[in-house]
Amino acid sequence: MHWLKGGKGFAYPDYKPRWQPDPPFTVEHVSATVTVDLEHRSISGTSAITLQVARPADTIVLHAADMEIQSVKLDGKSAEYSYDGSTIKIRLPEHRPGSTARIEVEYRATPTRGVWFVPIDSDAPARAAWTQGEAEDNRYWLPGYDYPDRKATLELAIRAPTGLFVDANGLLVDKRELGGLTEWRFRLDERIPLYLAAFVVGDFEVYEDEWRGVKLRYIVPRGRGGLVERSFSKTPRIMEFFSNYLSTPFPYPKYDQVAVEEFIFGGMENASITILTDLTLHDETAHREYRSEPLVAHEMAHQWFGDLVTCKDWSHIWLNEGFATLLEALWAREDLGEEEFQHNLYRKLQTYLSEASRYTRPIVERRYRHPQELFDAHSYPKAALVLWTIANTVGEENFRKALRLYLAEKRGQSADTEDLKRSLEEASHMDLDRLFDEYVYSAGHPVIEYSYKWDDKSKTLTVTARQTQGDDQPKPFHIEVELLAVGEGYTETAKLRFDAETAVAALHLPSKPLAACLDPHFRVLAQLKPKLPPGELASALKHCPTLYAKEVALTALAESKGATAAKAAAELLSTAGHWGLRADAARALARIHGPTAKKALLDALKSEKDARVRTAIAEALGSFPDDEAVWNALTEILHNPQEGYFTRAAAVVSLARTKYPRAAEEARKALSYPSHADAIARSALKALAIAAGDEARSTLEEYTSPAHSYLLRAAATAALGYLKPDQKLLDRLAQLARSRHPRVKGAVISAASTLLDERLLPVLQELQRDPETYRAARDTAERIRKHAEKGEEYRKLREEIEKLRAESRELYEKVEIMEKRLP
Repeated sequence: MHWLKGGKGFAYPDYKPRWQPDPPFTVEHVSATVTVDLEHRSISGTSAITLQVARPADTIVLHAADMEIQSVKLDGKSAEYSYDGSTIKIRLPEHRPGSTARIEVEYRATPTRGVWFVPIDSDAPARAAWTQGEAEDNRYWLPGYDYPDRKATLELAIRAPTGLFVDANGLLVDKRELGGLTEWRFRLDERIPLYLAAFVVGDFEVYEDEWRGVKLRYIVPRGRGGLVERSFSKTPRIMEFFSNYLSTPFPYPKYDQVAVEEFIFGGMENASITILTDLTLHDETAHREYRSEPLVAHEMAHQWFGDLVTCKDWSHIWLNEGFATLLEALWAREDLGEEEFQHNLYRKLQTYLSEASRYTRPIVERRYRHPQELFDAHSYPKAALVLWTIANTVGEENFRKALRLYLAEKRGQSADTEDLKRSLEEASHMDLDRLFDEYVYSAGHPVIEYSYKWDDKSKTLTVTARQTQGDDQPKPFHIEVELLAVGEGYTETAKLRFDAETAVAALHLPSKPLAACLDPHFRVLAQLKPKLPPGELASALKHCPTLYAKEVALTALAESKGATAAKAAAELLSTAGHWGLRADAARALARIHGPTAKKALLDALKSEKDARVRTAIAEALGSFPDDEAVWNALTEILHNPQEGYFTRAAAVVSLARTKYPRAAEEARKALSYPSHADAIARSALKALAIAAGDEARSTLEEYTSPAHSYLLRAAATAALGYLKPDQKLLDRLAQLARSRHPRVKGAVISAASTLLDERLLPVLQELQRDPETYRAARDTAERIRKHAEKGEEYRKLREEIEKLRAESRELYEKVEIMEKRLP
């Protein structure tokens, strides 16, 4: 497949292709009894795995990481086995293909992954515990086959201190007291991979709901029940929509959503029990800018894509994450309309393009060190946009039909990309080989530059478009893009078909169009770059009828700068109907800059009501330094409790960036302002570092202590990157890198990325031991090395220049002496 393009910047030279293991068995059932010891932050238990032998084998290998294995039994008898700290190899005598084997492992463990005890950065007795298995971390608490290509039914008995609440996959089938402990037994009869096995233990409040016989529960830390409605009230509607859209009812008998403290991600879709960050619980002020529905929808969508049907191996993780991300956007369309949908897709495109500026890779990628590296913007937003491109290629009704076929045929099984392609081809009667080769098995995306000319004599508009992506990507992508011409009293459409790098379309129109909009409804994943004068872009911004077409024009207009761009963006900020378009207009004005842009932003504050747009304005004003009117506006926002939390958070950082003389003083005040997720205080720490520099060190270091929340600790740690990197600071970052909390470790990497100091390379090397921080730590280390090399290049260049200057001075002196000797 020499025509496939591998992209650049993702795979390091030492990466090798990785393939799923092919064990000689299937897993039929897993039954485990686990005792959770909160006081000692440990677990103990017995895991029983029922296997069916698929082909002749004398050894069974199971995953069990960092455990104390106390015994192993095979079919009730003591087994011959060896353990190397990561896998158990069990001798399997006299088992023929088709026969079953039951392996019981008794064990103890103090998990460093898989089970997390709250608070995370502490050795004191824990008050709660929860699991996080994806990608391959459940092997730290539950011996078994921990890879997604084998699925089994599950029975979990969790023993925890009496008085606490316990939840796990499936239905509660038994509960009994055991002298200070309570055993909660759960059973799930749908087959799932081991990484989806989950439990929570803690002091929770439980709120019950129902959808068509499915038991729904919203489970939150005690005392926070008043916040449940804002986060979870749309759960039944989302479940109804997904079940109808996929023509596949919700696949489990219950669905619990559990909000836990210090969760390391946004959410995790464990089958029938999603574990979520408690940050999704929010008050009325936060609700003006923050919604839980995208997270709720994303994790629920996984119950079909990821749980009911699971990716065969991690290279196909886009089948889990891409569908969940697309369905999250389709719910936004159902709930809030077409413009919200287009804006959602546009933001996803920007997220992906930001990552693509650093590296590109095929969506199906086998070259990686840790599976976590594949959980990136290629597997989430890009994958969602590729799925949407496919949906528009085959037609949305055929797309929905294909998903129904795919879910029915692979139910309870694992699937790969070819399984999905076959369902799509069966539903649409189309050959999708080239589309998948270009968008899924190759890296990159179409970059389409286009312009147009009007011939008044023939009344013809000629549009010329060219794909300009790099040679590490397909060129061309064979796609068809809609062209919409808008004029006085008319609209006309045509198709631009790329069978080569350049495509041309000619439209005969009644009069010169006011705008020509490419792919106005966002049907195809492509980066559109109109090469038009500012006046034409401003007209497109005004007359293109769709939000996405306006976004394309606005992005190009912001690059053109100048008075025309500023005026057009300012008008959009004051008149656009959708909040997202107004927010993006504010961001564009920050890039355009100039007095017109600044005035438009300040004027908008007087009338704009939407907190999300006000936040964008506050961010944008940070681009206008040394201006008293800007300082006054930002200070007023920061100290006004009627403003949104995130608006005030943006204002304090912008104050620091505008070089406001009292920015550090204002930031210190803001440290005490209460807000959702400590948003204001976290931004105040960053602002303090920017404004005060080393004078802020004692405050920042104090906030990195475990006495503060993990959110504030992470914010203070990242802010250390703005200080002078003396040995004391480097030592503190090295200490913080030993934190147990991934957010704090990630903040150390962020600080290192800001400092670019070679002395932090050993710290980053140590952080590469953790799969969660491996990629970011390695990428940052590479940046530091390249920065140092450039520094050496600059040093050598300066030396060369000085040498040339010295030679020049010497030559000048010689010439001068010679001139004196001349008659």
